[in-house]
Amino acid sequence: GIILGFIAGYRGGFPDILLNRFTEIFLAFPVIYLVVLILALFDSSIFSVIIVLGVSGWMSLFKIVKSEVLSIKQKDFFSTAELVGLSNYKLLSKEILPVIIVPVLVNLVFLFSNVVLAEAALSYLGLGTGNAYPSLGSMISSGQEYITKAWWLIAFPGLGLILTLFSFNSSGRMLGRVFNPRLRK
Repeated sequence: GIILGFIAGYRGGFPDILLNRFTEIFLAFPVIYLVVLILALFDSSIFSVIIVLGVSGWMSLFKIVKSEVLSIKQKDFFSTAELVGLSNYKLLSKEILPVIIVPVLVNLVFLFSNVVLAEAALSYLGLGTGNAYPSLGSMISSGQEYITKAWWLIAFPGLGLILTLFSFNSSGRMLGRVFNPRLRK
């Protein structure tokens, strides 16, 4: 997402149009359906779950990085760095990345909570990692048979999932407030 956003924002023109349309295709289609389709067609090992969930979350990062790069391109320090003759890699690593690291970090925290929720949903549906690795979704699914006799088999994994999501979203909001003084009000 960072690299594609930099390419689209910095180059503009045809790469920008192509990457924007590609991103809009992914954003228009619910990602969970794509993940379920890929995991149903292929093996649902831990590796495939990690790859599918990792690949499915790059779109918001792309949009944030592209808009930040377009904003930075208008700044004087960036124009000076281009005139000095810095390479594209140095422009990205020395001029752009330090400026956009805060919105990227905050977005990554929120993306992580989305990945945790998606993995729990996939494991609940039986498309996750299976019984080889513990998962909150598979714990909830397993406890569903015993809901009348042992309610805690569902309640505690569900509570763990809720607390995990709440803590990551709260830390993302706190990071946003720490790094962005306008949000402190």
